[in-house]
Amino acid sequence: MNPAFLRLPWVWIVCAVISAIPAGAQSAGDRPGSAPTLPRDTYAYWHSGKVLQKKGELTLVDVVGTNHVTVSAPWLALAPGGGLAFDGTQPDGIRLAAKQPVGNRFVMGVDFRADPEGPEHQTIAYLYRFCELRYRRSRGELTLNVWQSLPDESGKELVTSTVLPLPAGKWGRVRATIDDKVARLEIDSAKAESKLAGSWEFLPPSVVFFIGKGGADRSFRGQLDHLYLALGQ
Repeated sequence: MNPAFLRLPWVWIVCAVISAIPAGAQSAGDRPGSAPTLPRDTYAYWHSGKVLQKKGELTLVDVVGTNHVTVSAPWLALAPGGGLAFDGTQPDGIRLAAKQPVGNRFVMGVDFRADPEGPEHQTIAYLYRFCELRYRRSRGELTLNVWQSLPDESGKELVTSTVLPLPAGKWGRVRATIDDKVARLEIDSAKAESKLAGSWEFLPPSVVFFIGKGGADRSFRGQLDHLYLALGQ
């Protein structure tokens, strides 16, 4: 390399900027490049491009339905590269005021990135006693858990788990599908599925929904975007 080139001031400025970027830092380029294709029967959809900021409050606008959520808390912010950033200190996460419809054919999707310094077990989204997306940091795995009742023992519950790898610090486009007797999990182009052996007999028509669960147990630390819920065909 020409030594005269290295003496140019702008070369050293560029080098200083590059060296100042932390190892493993995520840029906007790490995120999926476009919005996901929504299922036809999507009834709720949030993304960081539709967040209103006013006097310390964030209002997450549901661009499909009426599930608008207003949060005034230090643990939630808009990330510079896009997405909603949870710092892991939230006491409860975001609990929607109204219960959300569910059924034996259901789809939940989200783009998310788990912080490499976050808790070991984290729940990104949770539909109470129906299904959840849970992340395990040390294994770099995302799990779709599905709760059902046993056909012959209504007092008990059956949990079916479907797992795919996703390294901490990396964005993934997730689609979780319940298709009556099958649970499917997709992350980008990777796919996995599990058979559901339980019964939907005692599933209520709607359940409580948490985004970015908090507290001492399974608090989410990271970013999420393009979160949607849909009833399947």
